[in-house]
Amino acid sequence: MKINDLVNCFPDGVLIINPCGEVIFSNVYASKICQPILEQKTSQSDPLNEVEELSRLFQTIRDGRISAERLYLLEGEFYTGTDNEIRVRVQMIELDQVEEPCLLIVLEDRKDTVRRAAIAEIRKFKLTPREADVWLWRRTGLSYTEIATKLFVTIDTVKKHLKSIYAKRDAMLWVESDVYQDWQVG
Repeated sequence: MKINDLVNCFPDGVLIINPCGEVIFSNVYASKICQPILEQKTSQSDPLNEVEELSRLFQTIRDGRISAERLYLLEGEFYTGTDNEIRVRVQMIELDQVEEPCLLIVLEDRKDTVRRAAIAEIRKFKLTPREADVWLWRRTGLSYTEIATKLFVTIDTVKKHLKSIYAKRDAMLWVESDVYQDWQVG
């Protein structure tokens, strides 16, 4: 597998931008998120109109050549969107092919990250299909009432499923800690 194919499999967006503001590399997910910004579109339907911090970052890069000192100032992490749903990590990197430092920008959709973690937990805790539904909604931050409404069940049913899920989770964590302790002793 080639490195580009591998990076395109990442669940996060990956961009590399040179000091002139040119995109050296963009994986599929980053291209999807940043296309309107990179093309400088500003339509009302553009979902990235709300991603002001990301737009400002790109504008800062586009304004002209960026010195290494200014690149260091851009490094860090921030959240964008109406619910801070996109985590943006910026880091200066040096590439063999480019004389000056570049920016590595990683874009993480936090809701998707939570969803992927919930799916992994569903498998790990061996949840039933209905428990899986409840757990997915709970992990995304819905209240008991909201889950009950979405699944057309009572709040008591949601509570019953969550009690079962927590019991399975706690049992799994107990087994894992017990195995870890045995490993440490042995």
